[in-house]
Amino acid sequence: MDYPKENDVIESFQCEQIQNNCYRLTHIQPCIKALSQSKKTSLRTNLRGILSMQFMITVTDTITCFVEYFTLPLETDHESQTSD
Repeated sequence: MDYPKENDVIESFQCEQIQNNCYRLTHIQPCIKALSQSKKTSLRTNLRGILSMQFMITVTDTITCFVEYFTLPLETDHESQTSD
C-alpha cells in the first residue's frame, strides 16, 4: 500500500526487511466484522509470515475490548523446495 508521509491513516510503521507472503481469503474473511467495528487496527507479521490482526473495539463509553486473529501464510513453491 502506498500512503503519503503526512497521513493520519498510519500511526506507526516499522519494517526491518522486505517480506512477501500470501494468505487465503477464507482465513481473513472472519475478521471483516471486527474490522468494521474497530476504532484502531494493528497489523503485524513475524519472520515466519504469521499475520496478526488486532482490533480495538469500543463496546460502551467505559469498556473497550480487543479482538485478535492469527493466520499462517500459504507455503510457496520456493519454501517447499528448500525444505526437502
